[in-house]
Amino acid sequence: MVNSDWRFIAARIVEVIVGGVLLVAGLIKAYEMLDSVRQVLSYNIITTPGLVTALVWLLVVSECAIGSALIVGYLRYYTVLATFALFTIFLSFIGWSWATGSTENCGCFGSKLKHSPKEAFIFDLILIVALAITQFLSWRKNKESNNQNSNPTWKLISVALSIILGLSIATYASFSPKQSSDPVLRLSVSQPNPFQNITISGLNADLQKGLQVVILMDTGCDHCQANVPKFNEIFDSSSTLPPITAICSNNPLDVKDFQRKFSSKFPIGRISAEDFLKLLEKGDTPRTFLLQDGKVLKIWDKDSPSIEELKLALPK
Repeated sequence: MVNSDWRFIAARIVEVIVGGVLLVAGLIKAYEMLDSVRQVLSYNIITTPGLVTALVWLLVVSECAIGSALIVGYLRYYTVLATFALFTIFLSFIGWSWATGSTENCGCFGSKLKHSPKEAFIFDLILIVALAITQFLSWRKNKESNNQNSNPTWKLISVALSIILGLSIATYASFSPKQSSDPVLRLSVSQPNPFQNITISGLNADLQKGLQVVILMDTGCDHCQANVPKFNEIFDSSSTLPPITAICSNNPLDVKDFQRKFSSKFPIGRISAEDFLKLLEKGDTPRTFLLQDGKVLKIWDKDSPSIEELKLALPK
């Protein structure tokens, strides 16, 4: 028998909306497992990659299960309680990121639909407040509904299928080259020759010829500045190592100021912001490439490779 009470209907509408948001978010995270792990790491709350990977898998299962259960109305009382618990965790993480400025993108809906922590916090807060108000107004009707046989088998099957779908997508994505943790493999799929057709100003080197070490950097990047001494060591070892150059998308004045302030010995060229983002893809600065005739042999993100690491990566 259909419940026609407006309070019950309002509660179910909000449940379906919140459930849809959770289900979509869970499936997007499943499809972009690597991006999801990196996004959680960027919050700087949990910094162990293995633990974060396990948490992302658990999050995919939780969002798919709770989202689908809200949509079909399965075990509504317990599902709503689980929703409040999940959103409490979300708001805690996002609130921390908003307060500390640890990341610019909350990662709630993957890398394509970007939202700032502030926007995500307000959005989640609106959802959970709407859910709380409608649940409070309809609690008597909810109690009557829970006392009736309102949890047929098809609802359980729907929730189980949603979990299986999320895990299947996550498993597929984990083996996809585009979501690989190996940056060389990712680039080989999306950009087989990433340095081809890139215009570089202020640099005489031809990156399409011979063995070369190329640094993708930003003059305002703290890690780039801190790694200058290591890059200078590589430059000074040019007799046993390939030549080293750097490229960035900063303006000429910023480049000169960087060279003066941090005493960088290696030459620095400039590329467009679009080319910079293509080369950076899912990595971090400074990104160090080992090239042979334009082909990427090895990539190091965030920290400069040691001289020994470079020598081991050289083709035999």
